Order: sequence, then structure tokens, then C-alpha cells
Amino acid sequence: QLSVYGGQRLVAGRPCAIWTLRLKGSHISLCSEGNNPVELNVTLPRNNSGGDVYNFTYHFGTLSTSDEVPQYLFQKHEICDSIAPACENGRGVAPVPLDAYIFHPGMSY
Repeated sequence: QLSVYGGQRLVAGRPCAIWTLRLKGSHISLCSEGNNPVELNVTLPRNNSGGDVYNFTYHFGTLSTSDEVPQYLFQKHEICDSIAPACENGRGVAPVPLDAYIFHPGMSY
């Protein structure tokens, strides 16, 4: 299971559902109102020895779409249709492949 439902809470007067992703030494939680993010909390270790951590909290304002926003702003940009070249990993060294992980409440299975 990629994420765990943690119940409901109020953030700045907005009801939201808490979803949590736990990694070794890290903690990420997202409180969302439907598909709209309300609050994101991230705790990351400063180093591998444990102890000190970085704590980040981000509060999202009310996100809304309306007819006032031009629809072309919601279209995928053409640059997204091709893969960007990898950053150089030193002279004469091939790029290093990395795994990517998605954290989204709708992908909890």
C-alpha cells in the first residue's frame, strides 16, 4: 500500500482527508478536499545518521477554475511530448537511471 488514509481534519476551516506516505526516516502527509490539496507536510532527515530533520508545511489557497481563465493555459505544452536529454553525469559518463515514485491519494492500492 503506497499511502494510508488517516481520517478527516480541519485545516484553516477547510475539511480535508489526510493521506500519509511513510519512508525510512521520512514522513509525508497530504490533506486534500476531494482533488484539491489543502496542506502538505514533509519531514526529511538532514543526514543518514538520524537526529536532525527538515520540516516543511505548505498550505494551499483555494484553487478554482472558471471561464475567466483561458482554456489554452490548461493544455499540455508541446515540450512535454518528448523526453528531455539527461543531465551530464561527468565527462564521458553515461546518465544514471533513477526510479520515480508518485504520491497521490487516488493511487492507494
